[in-house]
Amino acid sequence: MREAEPLLAAMAELTGAPAASGVIALGHLLDLLDRGLLDELAARLPRSERAARSSGRAAREFARTAFRSALRQLVLGAALETGLCRWELCWAGPPVRRTAPAWFTDDLPAALDRAVAEPAVTAPLRTLLLRGGAHGPLDGTGPAPHTLA
Repeated sequence: MREAEPLLAAMAELTGAPAASGVIALGHLLDLLDRGLLDELAARLPRSERAARSSGRAAREFARTAFRSALRQLVLGAALETGLCRWELCWAGPPVRRTAPAWFTDDLPAALDRAVAEPAVTAPLRTLLLRGGAHGPLDGTGPAPHTLA
């Protein structure tokens, strides 16, 4: 998803590895969060003028908000890739919309909040996606995560 591209670029810059996408990228990102690299990743995201002028706690909050938004897009992309979410034609609103099970949409905000907390806790987000049938990088059966350059 286009909205997650800055986050994928930040991951590639931090790790020195080529940017992946979908479930693989999400698995690598969650591993980086588990290693305590949220602030380093968030600092590499584009900032608004207001965020660029801020410092200290305000700067961190702007960065975490931008990070959470990009993470949400990456999670939704992974959910589409695994079949947890799907695109649906709609005649009564936007022509195409993304649909997901109610348990997923209900639990996603809290799981995202935990992932961008200090310290980051990625288990709820991993569990949410695994409940939907995702495997590989999210459950530890996929390729090893990228190491930092």
